[in-house]
Amino acid sequence: MAGRGWQALLDAEALARRKIGDVQFAGGDIGLTVRAWWQTVSDVLNGYSRLIAMGENVTPPPVEIAVVLGNLAAYLAVGKIPGPIADAVTEGRHAPGPTESRDIGLAVAYRKACLPNGIEHCGETIKISDPHAVKTLQGLFGVCRTTVQGWVKNCPAAYLGANPVGAELLTDMTRSAGARYLGSGRSNIAIGARATKRRPDN
Repeated sequence: MAGRGWQALLDAEALARRKIGDVQFAGGDIGLTVRAWWQTVSDVLNGYSRLIAMGENVTPPPVEIAVVLGNLAAYLAVGKIPGPIADAVTEGRHAPGPTESRDIGLAVAYRKACLPNGIEHCGETIKISDPHAVKTLQGLFGVCRTTVQGWVKNCPAAYLGANPVGAELLTDMTRSAGARYLGSGRSNIAIGARATKRRPDN
């Protein structure tokens, strides 16, 4: 990501930030525009942390991001929701948030670590001996087999950090992720429980 890749992230954030002002002036879908900007901020900050962890010498994110985030934090510190956060909220069933996405990514990492070739991290191969990995993840996350298969097909494995991670630690991280996912209310178990409560005869 170093070099051009890092600069591309910075350019995307700057462009997305300018678009917010354009939409506010001309009218348009401010929620979509703000969410797109937040995604670029996430990409920049996560990209920067990864590059630093890899020992890359890159230019820090622009001070404008720090100023904007500092102002937003000041609103939150006094219990008020600033516009750029309120505007980003969507109605209906929400897409997975950052924590939930990471938990799903850990499930993907676990499944891939159980394959014959394992998963590469920090120059080493993590291999987990679990011939029933999908079934294990079904139990940990409270989801069906097709959900786990969909995650593996469509979602990237979670970034495991800058330090070495062995099979035992990845297993523990995945168990914790499963517990959080169950607590989030999105698992099949939680959905089924809500459906049962809604039945007239209960």
